[in-house]
Amino acid sequence: MGKSPPSIRSLVAFEAVARLQSVSRAAEELCITQAAASIRVKGLEEHLGFLLFTRENGQVRLTPAGARYLETVRDVIDRLVEAAEWAGRPATVVRLTVFDAFAQHWLIPRFDRLMEELADIEVSLIVDNERESTPLRETDLAIQLTDTPPPGAVKMLDDELVAICRPDFQIRHRLFEPRDLDRVKLLVDHTDAGRAPAAPSDTVLWLKRAGLDVRRLESAIEFRQAALLIDAALHRVGVALVRQSLVIDEIAEGRLVIPFDHSVPCQQPIYLAAAPLTGGDENIRRVRDWLLREARATRTAIEPALLMKA
Repeated sequence: MGKSPPSIRSLVAFEAVARLQSVSRAAEELCITQAAASIRVKGLEEHLGFLLFTRENGQVRLTPAGARYLETVRDVIDRLVEAAEWAGRPATVVRLTVFDAFAQHWLIPRFDRLMEELADIEVSLIVDNERESTPLRETDLAIQLTDTPPPGAVKMLDDELVAICRPDFQIRHRLFEPRDLDRVKLLVDHTDAGRAPAAPSDTVLWLKRAGLDVRRLESAIEFRQAALLIDAALHRVGVALVRQSLVIDEIAEGRLVIPFDHSVPCQQPIYLAAAPLTGGDENIRRVRDWLLREARATRTAIEPALLMKA
C-alpha cells in the first residue's frame, strides 16, 4: 500500500496560504492561529517529502513543486465541495441549466408535459445567459450550445440557420427569395454576426450561400439575445436569421414562416451534459431521457423540411 493521504486540514491550509501569499491572512481566513497554519503547512511538506514554499523575510513563495501540487489540491477541494452539495440536496430535485433562448422558445413550451410525465421529480430550472461552458459543478444537467462538448455529453440537436418573419410581413414586402431582403431590415445575433472572418459565422455562411454581400451586416440590427431576436421578428421589425429549433413551435402554429428555401447547418450543435457525480441517479437519468425524447421529436419536425430542400 502506498503512502497515506495527507489530512484535509493541511491541504486547506496550504491552498489558503498559496492563494493569499500570507500565513497570517490564511490563518485569519481559517479562524486559526498563525502558528497552527504554519504547523499544518510544515506537516504537509514533511508528509510529501518536498518543500511547497520558500520563506524569506516573512514572505512565502510557491516552489515549482508547490505550484504543480496546488493545481491538484484545488481540484480535490472543489470536488469535495461539489460532492457535499450533490449528496446533500433533496433526492427528488434535479437541477437543469439551459441557455436563455432555448429555455424560452423550446423548453418552457414543453415544461408542462415534463411536470406531468415526471410528476414525482422537481426540476429546478436555471436559465443561463452564457450559451457555452456552463459549469457542471453548479447543476445536474446542462443544455449547452457548443462545438467542444464536455466528456459524456450527448448531442440533442443538429440545427439549421433559417430566415423567419411573420406571414403577413412576407406578403406585404413580397419576400420570396433571399435577394428580396433589400426591401426590409435584416435581424441577426450579435455574437454570431461579430465572429472573426477567419472563422465565418453561421450568419455569414447563410449570406454567402444565398449569394448576398456580407456587407449587408453593416446595416443589420444586432441583438445580444436570440430570444429578443425572435421577438423582434414576431413584432414585424424585419427578417431574422435564427436556429430553426428555436422557432419550430411558432412555425407550426403559423405565427412565423420561413420565407426562403435556403438554410445552412449551424456549426455548434446543442448538447446535453451531466455532472460527473450524477451517473447513478435515477431521477437525473429520467429527466435526461425525457429531454432526449423531446429532442428527437423536434428533429422529426425539422428533418422533412430539410429533406425537401435536398
